[in-house]
Amino acid sequence: MTCIVGIGDGVKTWLGADSSYSQGASLSFSSPMGKLFRVGTEFIAGYAGYVKHGTLLKKELKDFTIAPDAIKGLEEYEVVGLLADKVNKVFSLNPLNSKKENRTSLLVGYKGTVYRIGVSFEVTTQENSFDSIGYTSSYALGCLHGTKDTGLSPRDRIKQSLMAAEYYNPSYTRKPFYILSL
Repeated sequence: MTCIVGIGDGVKTWLGADSSYSQGASLSFSSPMGKLFRVGTEFIAGYAGYVKHGTLLKKELKDFTIAPDAIKGLEEYEVVGLLADKVNKVFSLNPLNSKKENRTSLLVGYKGTVYRIGVSFEVTTQENSFDSIGYTSSYALGCLHGTKDTGLSPRDRIKQSLMAAEYYNPSYTRKPFYILSL
């Protein structure tokens, strides 16, 4: 299982992830930075869902770019929508996804804002500049809310939120934790 956490400050975005994932009834551990990745030069992302989907996304999106003409006049969330369209194409065209289903969601950092690409490829963002996805996200969100006016750095807030998720559900969220920023 998973916990992905994101914070944006309007200029920079931070994403954090735990290291656990499950295969049936057993618990395994992903490799360092396994759930977090760069998408071209403009985005960072973290996934919650099937490991095969995450592996596929990391491979197919590593060189993702959008032509400047294609984004002219678009709002930032609409630019993230173009990324969501690409994610949809990756899932629908790839033989690894033989059932043509998606149970994988993403947190995406773009231009200092955290966006969520849901399982239906919808793009949303929170007004409070942070979000979390995954099985233990509610614990992380509570901690992010509780630390929003404390003066802690985004990295420290992410670590605290992942530690809270691990404390309340150690079966599904585990160290080590990883943080990526852009």
